[in-house]
Amino acid sequence: MKRLIPYRWLRVFIWVLLVMAVIWTAVWFAASQWLDNKVGDITTSLSNHGTEIECANRTVSGFPFSMKVNCEKLGVVTVRGTERADFGALSTGASVFSPDVITSELKAPFITYAGGKELRANWSSLQAKVDANLQGGVDEFLLRSNRLNLSRDGLDVSARSHMMRFRPVRWTRKTDVGNTSLNFGFSTKQLALKTTNGVDIPPADIRGIAILKDGYRDLVDRRLPIKTVLSDGANVRLANLVLSLEGGGKLGFSGPIRLSEDGLISGKVRLGISEPKSIGAWASRIDPNFQQAVAALAQATAGMGKRSKIGGKEMRTISVKIKRGEVRLGFIKLGKIPPVKFD
Repeated sequence: MKRLIPYRWLRVFIWVLLVMAVIWTAVWFAASQWLDNKVGDITTSLSNHGTEIECANRTVSGFPFSMKVNCEKLGVVTVRGTERADFGALSTGASVFSPDVITSELKAPFITYAGGKELRANWSSLQAKVDANLQGGVDEFLLRSNRLNLSRDGLDVSARSHMMRFRPVRWTRKTDVGNTSLNFGFSTKQLALKTTNGVDIPPADIRGIAILKDGYRDLVDRRLPIKTVLSDGANVRLANLVLSLEGGGKLGFSGPIRLSEDGLISGKVRLGISEPKSIGAWASRIDPNFQQAVAALAQATAGMGKRSKIGGKEMRTISVKIKRGEVRLGFIKLGKIPPVKFD
């Protein structure tokens, strides 16, 4: 029987593979050494500019088809020493097949002492993914976490899972690069909040979409504070927000809501309510006054509302006007939303 591949050529093929494996191994380890040195240069540069990065027992791993920088513990300290953040183990890197997608995994806990008060966070898993492009920009930033708990000065926030996604978008093909906007989507399961002064917000699922229009370059590339970005003409709009509660109740808000540089909210939005009993039970656990306000809105929605969809959920909705934080339903003043603090 004649061989499909002659033995001589099979032997040559095996030798070629071995040589390529040796070359690839040498290239990988040379690249890993270069990366380790580059990380050292970056930390030195940051130190010269006032930020100390402490990466305990730094290593480079991932052979043969990826490359990751690992720290057993990570610490960040400002030059003044008054602000410090401590993290668990960090692993960040990319696959050779997708070098533009950087994935980072961070272990709990996270502790910082900014402002003289301890802020502590714990989670079962936390992953960040950055999809970059060859032009130096970012196509997408994705952050996922599970079993997240955050506490500071009597404030306790927990969530079963959390997801945030940032994507730069262009409104038209003729839009200048400097006017690129940022699309922000988020989803949180079983978000709950407790404070020492008696505020207790029961668990709720939250989904929403917000847009930072004409401010991506200022915020991401130039790293300007959000207050400066807004005063420079950018605009934050909340497109959709849906709270899903126990018992099937849903609270929905559909924008646009605009956030000004002084932190005040304005806009004309659709407010939607479904299963008022479920929402009333949720509101009663927060505050009796809040329950009364929700009951009044539910009654108005049931009487005057029309069926429409908010965030893909069908519910009865009414139109609510917000002008610099003041909320009105027609001529009726419902209350005032305090300004958002950027500092």
